Amino acid sequence: GVDDFVKRQSVISYSQQRLEHTAGDIALMARSEGLEGHARSAESRIRANE
Repeated sequence: GVDDFVKRQSVISYSQQRLEHTAGDIALMARSEGLEGHARSAESRIRANE
């Protein structure tokens, strides 16, 4: 069926306050999965708003 040709994506939205609270955990999880760029992205979003 059509689902064989559709790529599903999930989008997660965080408030700045929630991101500040969870960025360390997000970076840790990303690094454990070998996703260094994702880890840096989470960390840089916090530094950009300091």
